[in-house]
Amino acid sequence: MNSRVKVCAFNSGQNGDLIINVAGAKIFKDKYPDHLLYLNVAEKYKDIIPLLQNNKYFDGIQVWENYDSWPSKRDAEIIESGKYDLIGHPMKTHKDHWHKLRHQSCEVAYQNDIISLQECEQYKDGVQIELNQWFEIPDLKEYIAFFPFAGAYNWGNSKMLSIQKAQEIADLIIEMGYKVLQIGGKDEPKIEGCEKFDTNIFDSVRNVLGCKALIHTDSFIGWAISGYQFPQIGLYNHLYYGEDCVKNIQPVNPNSQYISVENLDGLEYNKIQEMIKNL
Repeated sequence: MNSRVKVCAFNSGQNGDLIINVAGAKIFKDKYPDHLLYLNVAEKYKDIIPLLQNNKYFDGIQVWENYDSWPSKRDAEIIESGKYDLIGHPMKTHKDHWHKLRHQSCEVAYQNDIISLQECEQYKDGVQIELNQWFEIPDLKEYIAFFPFAGAYNWGNSKMLSIQKAQEIADLIIEMGYKVLQIGGKDEPKIEGCEKFDTNIFDSVRNVLGCKALIHTDSFIGWAISGYQFPQIGLYNHLYYGEDCVKNIQPVNPNSQYISVENLDGLEYNKIQEMIKNL
């Protein structure tokens, strides 16, 4: 790309990927500072748009009608209109076992053909997500936000805590003098002693930013919060990624503490207590 062009790029979902796209956009603008960059977002995931608007790395956002079977007839009309010089496929697949080789914030740029494999080297330590706090946040400093159930709860997955372990951690937070604000979907069970708001993604992040800190499992919320360098404790399962590679899926955040184990229910009480004291 030698002349100034208008590009629409990056995967259009899911929520975590959309936040990580900010890192890819930063890499894009490092390489092509004069080009216009628009973000692909599927209408299915439009609730996350408020977190991405007014971002210095995007010149705009393109909402597509379809996600699973892109393009729809309406999407095709946008493509045919010539609105963009270049449109990246909004469901780009990975080229290799990326988590063993690159940080996820770098992978999003390589996956979408913005940088070469050689150029990935300069981003080997990952890229800090930057989000714009254009909104007001509530005063919830007596709370620690808690996101225990990563992914769709009724799927069941190794990324989430069991209800019993989530309850143990919530009880610990309360014993340490804090209230607990449980963050998650409407279909997730409420942990006893917690306050749980059934809000949209934007309001969930806004509420978390009003708290003292966030404790979360491997999910979009950790990436979103890292965009504000907000204090967070990330609880990760490295059974799938491998103990040496789990760092490649953790957000870059100077105010973060991460711990990874093969079984999240095996997390030690004392270790979590120590991490909360270090906030």
